[in-house]
Amino acid sequence: VFACGNILRKLKVEDSGSVLKPTTGRVPIPPECSDGTISICVASSANKKGFSVICSFRTKSAGKNKYQINWFQGRNDDISVPSGKASLKLSEDQEPTVILADPRDARAIYVICNNSSDQTASLHKLVRGRKLEEPISTFPFQVSEAVFVAGADKNLFLLVLDSSSLNMKVFHLMKTEGFRGQQAAWSACNELQGIVPSYHAVSCAQHRWQLQPALADIVLSYR
Repeated sequence: VFACGNILRKLKVEDSGSVLKPTTGRVPIPPECSDGTISICVASSANKKGFSVICSFRTKSAGKNKYQINWFQGRNDDISVPSGKASLKLSEDQEPTVILADPRDARAIYVICNNSSDQTASLHKLVRGRKLEEPISTFPFQVSEAVFVAGADKNLFLLVLDSSSLNMKVFHLMKTEGFRGQQAAWSACNELQGIVPSYHAVSCAQHRWQLQPALADIVLSYR
């Protein structure tokens, strides 16, 4: 169990979960992030003693860097700041609400950012030392909580809680044969906002994605 205020602390659970006891594991939080914790994610592998803790904070900055994500590393009861770049600053339209670790691979970390100006949220791959790239997907609502659930046959499901309707929505995450979909890029097009259910486009450049002539005649015009 980890607790975060002005110090990130590691606690241990004893007596069947009824008692929490402190450990020697602790590390100071950057002063600009003190008492502004939004989300904490712990990523560890089953066969390794080391782990990573990724935290998102609301900063005290009055400027453009309203939010910050920090990385920490630990082994047993020791926690420290890793060498190299261990923080990422975000603007006010990228509130890092939930940080998630892929239950199948602890090295894969994701973040869901809320955009208060247009009341949307976006899912990003999170990599230490890199700025956020284009979102993997954009949701037409803000997210208050989310969790990954591993399914059978290496399937991965994302459960998100719509903060306005309090409805739980389930998404199935999958790879598209090496091609990245264009859903996130198309979400900025006003003409496509009304499409329900949401769309997802993948490249049709290789033969495995080509349509049979009979099926192409159904979905395409002759022009």
